[in-house]
Amino acid sequence: MAKPLHGSCLYHILGFVPEFGDTILPTITQEIKDERTSRIKIQNTPMKSRSPRLEGEIQDVSVDVNGSSSNRLPLTGRTILVVEDDELLLKICRTMVSQLGANTYTCENGEQALAHVCKGLRDQSQIGPSTPSPPVDYLMDCEMAVMDGFEATKCVRKEEARYGIRIPIIALTAHTAKEEIDKIFQVGMDYYLPKPLRRNELLKAIDYIEHRKV
Repeated sequence: MAKPLHGSCLYHILGFVPEFGDTILPTITQEIKDERTSRIKIQNTPMKSRSPRLEGEIQDVSVDVNGSSSNRLPLTGRTILVVEDDELLLKICRTMVSQLGANTYTCENGEQALAHVCKGLRDQSQIGPSTPSPPVDYLMDCEMAVMDGFEATKCVRKEEARYGIRIPIIALTAHTAKEEIDKIFQVGMDYYLPKPLRRNELLKAIDYIEHRKV
């Protein structure tokens, strides 16, 4: 969460926390901000928390971030692999991309992500002649134990070359210094987003990559 802290931001984050379960949260109807404080108005009619289901690795959620149903969410039909070693950030990222309509898989480190991608490429090649397409779209944390995002990306680039496919990879990073950004592109990542992940920034990144036909 970015400082200064505002009520609507806190409310939004609490909706992702699975520990709330079926806790009843009020609905924000208005927020008033100034440089020192933030006040929110809430309506008395409560609604349930939008915390995600935790069963399994894949989710296909058909509600948007405001909780309304939709058949035309911006990431509908996509399969996104979220790679993040921080448990809370992983849940937040998974929930966000799921609520945008994507099928979502998660990995805790680059080694797991590489294994998942390799399996997806093998399985796809066994289907038979077809137009090659990436098995997943990708969000990759840069700093992780076991295998970091940089090494995982280099390995993925070598593996996908055998199948004539290029998987879009978006780096998630807490560091935005020039040296870090240069390294992100040197290893073959296509875009980077600062943490915490934000809905609008993610959609802009995907739109940018698609128009470049990465």
